[in-house]
Amino acid sequence: MSFRDAAENLLYFEHAKQSAEHCEKQGVSVRPALADWQRETMPVYRQSMDAIRAEGAKRGLSKPEQEDVLATALEDQKQPARDHIAKKGVTCNKFGAVLTMYSTLLKR
Repeated sequence: MSFRDAAENLLYFEHAKQSAEHCEKQGVSVRPALADWQRETMPVYRQSMDAIRAEGAKRGLSKPEQEDVLATALEDQKQPARDHIAKKGVTCNKFGAVLTMYSTLLKR
């Protein structure tokens, strides 16, 4: 998995998390569906994090520096996800379909 694909995957994971938060605030219970989806997609999440660390290692970064790059990559996905959800909203009554869409976008 490339660094770019891994970063894109992290964006989809952040979208899923923030979409769930949005729906919960709207009074729609979606946390169980999100938890199931996260369990199902955990291998891709781990692969994405490992790919980002590997890119740092390839560039000669120490383990702590690799973790800093990963933390920055995770943090950098929050605002774009927040902005997109604020602009487009989330179809909370079809949250399962939203999660399925995110699954189809994940790079493996």
